[in-house]
Amino acid sequence: MPEGVELSDFTCAAIALSLNVGAYNTECVRAGILAVPHGQIEAARALGLTPLQTFIDVILPQSMRVALPALANNLASLVKDSSLAYAISVVELTMVGYRVQAESYQPIPVFVTIAAIYLILTTAFTTLTAALEAQLDVGQKR
Repeated sequence: MPEGVELSDFTCAAIALSLNVGAYNTECVRAGILAVPHGQIEAARALGLTPLQTFIDVILPQSMRVALPALANNLASLVKDSSLAYAISVVELTMVGYRVQAESYQPIPVFVTIAAIYLILTTAFTTLTAALEAQLDVGQKR
């Protein structure tokens, strides 16, 4: 880093998690785009669509249907991976759990509560994703 630039712990954690999940999401989107049959692209071009119109109207909707389950999985994984931020002293759920456990000397109830919170969050994401997939008919043959 350039001399004199200081970033907070939270900023460093946000950058690290963003870069990590960004790489995975990029691969998911790329795989979704590559999953669109080439005949679809050729048909759009034969109809006179520009490359941008082809991408927006033909490729993107089909690729998102393919990539959505993996992207949702990455989002749930990001929620769980955020617990790693405690390693650089970012105050988040796991760090708060360690602090409460240090004061109460009762690790079991504290960490069971933290696990329940993570379970609720990931279940909520999974449920919302399932509803979105049903709305988009992901995985359904037409």
